[in-house]
Amino acid sequence: MLEAMAAPRSLQRQWLWIPVLVLGAVLFSSVRSSAEVRELANRWIEACQRRDESAMRALFLPQGTYEDSVTGKPVAGAGHSGPWINLWRDATVWRFALERFVPLLDGGLVEWTAHARVGQTDLDFRGIALFGAHDGKIAWMRNYFDTRAFLKLLQPVPERGATP
Repeated sequence: MLEAMAAPRSLQRQWLWIPVLVLGAVLFSSVRSSAEVRELANRWIEACQRRDESAMRALFLPQGTYEDSVTGKPVAGAGHSGPWINLWRDATVWRFALERFVPLLDGGLVEWTAHARVGQTDLDFRGIALFGAHDGKIAWMRNYFDTRAFLKLLQPVPERGATP
C-alpha cells in the first residue's frame, strides 16, 4: 500500500535537493549573520569599555529598546541614559570585558564582567545581555546583572556569604 503512494523515483531524486538547498541556505546565512551579530556585540562591549555614550546609543535602531535589572522596563535604546551612563561619569576606574558570546537566531547573548571604582568603593559586576539584531543594529536588548554593586553606592552592603 505504501509503495503505491510513493512518488516515482525520478521525482524522489528531485525532492532530495530541497532539504539540501534549505540546509545550505540556513547554514551559510547563519555564518554570515553570526559574524555580523558578533561584530555588533563587540562594538557594544567596546562602547561600554570606552564609556562612549553616543557610540552605544548609535548601536540601536531608532525604535530599538533597552531594558536592564535597574531600569526594569524597556526604554528607548537610542536615547537611554541608564545606570551605566551615570556610573561611567562617576567612576575613576572602569573596565568592561566580554567573557563569552553565543550567537542566537537573529541576535546573540553576551556574558560580560565589569569593574568600577567610585570614590573608595570597588564595584564588580557580572551579567548577561541578550539582544536581537536587525540591519546591523540592536533591535532590543535585555541586560541582566547582579544589582548588588549598585546598592553599594547607596549604602555599605555586606559581601555575599558574610555573616551579619
